[in-house]
Amino acid sequence: MTDSISRITSALESARDLTLEAAAAASSRLGSKGMYKPIKPSDLRDLLNSKNERDVKKALKALMFSISTQREDQVGSLFPDVLKNINCHDLKTRRMVYIYLLRFSEIDSNTALLSINSIQQSLTDKNPEGRALALEVLSSMKIPSIYPLVLYSVKEMIKDTSYKVRSVVVTSFARLYEKKFLSSADLVGPLKDLLSDSDYRVVGPAFNLLSDFIEEDAKYIELLHGYFRRYCRDLCNFDSFFIPRVIEVLLGYCKQFLKPECDDLQLFLNSLTGNILYSFNEYVLLAAAKAFYQLSSNEAFAQSPLSSALVKSFSMANKQIKSIVAENILFYEVKCPECFSKHLTKFFLLPTVDSQKIMALKIQIMAHLVDANNIDFIVDEFQDYALCTALPSSIRSLSIRCLTVCEDISDKHRNRIMGWLLRIFKSHNYTGDTEITNSLITLLRCIISKNPASHTKTLWMLAKVLIDSSTMSQVLDDSKAGIIWILGEFLFVKYEIGAEVLRHLLPIFAGQSVTVKLQILNFSSKLLCYDIDRQKLLSPDIDYDFEQSVFSKMFEALVDLAKFDDDYDIRDRTRTYYSLFHKFDYQIATLLLQAPKQQPKILEDISLISLETKSFQKSECWAYEDINENNNGSFLRDKEEPIKDYSRSRRGISSNDYFVSKSKEFERNPERGANTNTNTRIKNQNGNYNSSRSKVSYKLKSLDEFFADIPTTKPKSKRRIIIQEESSSSEEKEDEEDEDDNNKDIDYDDDDDDDEEEEEEEEEEESESDNENEDYNNEHNSGEVTDTDNAVRNANKDGNIAQTYSEINN
Repeated sequence: MTDSISRITSALESARDLTLEAAAAASSRLGSKGMYKPIKPSDLRDLLNSKNERDVKKALKALMFSISTQREDQVGSLFPDVLKNINCHDLKTRRMVYIYLLRFSEIDSNTALLSINSIQQSLTDKNPEGRALALEVLSSMKIPSIYPLVLYSVKEMIKDTSYKVRSVVVTSFARLYEKKFLSSADLVGPLKDLLSDSDYRVVGPAFNLLSDFIEEDAKYIELLHGYFRRYCRDLCNFDSFFIPRVIEVLLGYCKQFLKPECDDLQLFLNSLTGNILYSFNEYVLLAAAKAFYQLSSNEAFAQSPLSSALVKSFSMANKQIKSIVAENILFYEVKCPECFSKHLTKFFLLPTVDSQKIMALKIQIMAHLVDANNIDFIVDEFQDYALCTALPSSIRSLSIRCLTVCEDISDKHRNRIMGWLLRIFKSHNYTGDTEITNSLITLLRCIISKNPASHTKTLWMLAKVLIDSSTMSQVLDDSKAGIIWILGEFLFVKYEIGAEVLRHLLPIFAGQSVTVKLQILNFSSKLLCYDIDRQKLLSPDIDYDFEQSVFSKMFEALVDLAKFDDDYDIRDRTRTYYSLFHKFDYQIATLLLQAPKQQPKILEDISLISLETKSFQKSECWAYEDINENNNGSFLRDKEEPIKDYSRSRRGISSNDYFVSKSKEFERNPERGANTNTNTRIKNQNGNYNSSRSKVSYKLKSLDEFFADIPTTKPKSKRRIIIQEESSSSEEKEDEEDEDDNNKDIDYDDDDDDDEEEEEEEEEEESESDNENEDYNNEHNSGEVTDTDNAVRNANKDGNIAQTYSEINN
């Protein structure tokens, strides 16, 4: 009954603990309020000094909450009380103590030094997590006086059996290197050992340290000699966090030590297109694509599965990383347009999902993917985006400007886009947004500039927009300025259009904005310049008559209006143009006003590739030289360095080591295989010597042989060497009886101290014990051992020597 009650009580206690932990976890998810009630510093001190580990953990959790909420000033005085618990058995509690120690070690370095001895003791903890945590804390403490101690501890643990500890060794070396306590030359030897580690969870952090060395001096890349092929074969075995850095270092190694199109280079390229493509880390795929693109041709990159992997990663990534992947796709698409042509539908806009930057990148990618096969789909998409009011204005205007790429494909599609533009201008749907209007004007300019003579009707349509007062009032100022610029740029097509437009613009000049006034002034100057050139072509010998020219009179009237304008730019430009024409500097006026305008490069002007992406994709030239080869034509990397497997070295002796089969023992020691009575020390596979007792083989015997046989198990006592001299049988019996009488009182019981000495002297006495057993066997087989001797020996074993002698005498 009492037992059942105790079981119920323990079950209820465990259930209570689980309930409290669940409540704490739920409160932490709901918010920081109520997670920990405020505890006074005095109460915290009492909890920290408690012998109950639960109270200590509760106090440390409260301290962690105070530190996370920027309340260090309230708990900083508890530093000595916290350090008292640095030797606690619970690893979670010890971790919180370490966090507190690292937070306040710089503030009170003298008190922090008291914990160094305890941390050093934790370096020999049986738990590898405890050792790794202790080394992590010891190397993270920013106290210069302990750096030599840290260095000694790190060098001692570089061959630890746990990969967790060895990976912390790498980060500890990196911290010492960052703190300028060690130079790169001092770490070359340890770094070689770390690079040769069999566990890639240790080699990965070592690559980060090697990368820092290479940035300091490029000669340290030679440390990869002997490991290059191994890393290429096992690239997917690295942690995904370290693979981008590994690929970056191997890329530099290839460009410095490998020939183009050699076998080792192909080995590296194959590793970039292998299982590594199934990684969920986007940066791994970006690093692989960069290395493959720089080490191969555009055709090979287009045929590789890297393009599909990048598109898949782009579809699955979150918004922040998605933009980075899209920038790199855009970079590759500019260099190699055919890489992503089969993935066109993956770049259609998703307004409810995509951010504004991602939508802009998608539109640019689609613009670079335009060809004769997919132009119809892309033009339809861009026109839909331009008219979609749910999209931002920047996306709509970008879609319109990207149509300039589509109109270069053929005249058919140019006319199609022009008809779409004219419908927009007639419906006046473009008047609501300045950015969209500017994009429409830019697209219109690009189309007209291809063949101005064929677009006379388009110029008349634009002129009607300015002439008609009803439509003129609905057009924005930027739209007016753009239309006036287009008409002035293509005046040579039809002079009558320009004269009619200027006649309607002069009366309303004073009421226009500054941008419109500047374009009207430029338009009038261009019209006068073209009229002067036309007059010289018709009659070269006759000077141009400014007083009789209609264009000159309109220009004079415009100058009179502009001289009294409030804007400085308008007055300055008016004086410039007036001085050009009235000083007869026609050539200068022609150069300024009739200079050919370059076609706008839309995709280059709106490129959204950031400087970070351009820096990431920066390519270095091949630096390979024939001097890197030796006389036999093989490289230094041909000799692969041995791999060091520290996990096989044991810290202790396992019970499994005692069970070694007889066959393996015989294979190692064939000359001792027949000896079944001696203890042997067998060397296991890990290099440790294990004590093992060999098995005894038995055979059927008669009763006489059984009772007359010498015991196979010798008493655990110090062995004695018996020297037998030749004598008569009677003399032998008398000597043996005297010897047995003298040894009656000898204690042959087992003794632990004798066992230890026996193990130490075991190897030295093996040969002697073999001789002794041989003497015993010879005596038995030759028949020289009497019944008395056998009886004495059996009695010696049972401890009844006196009784046995009495029975023999009777």
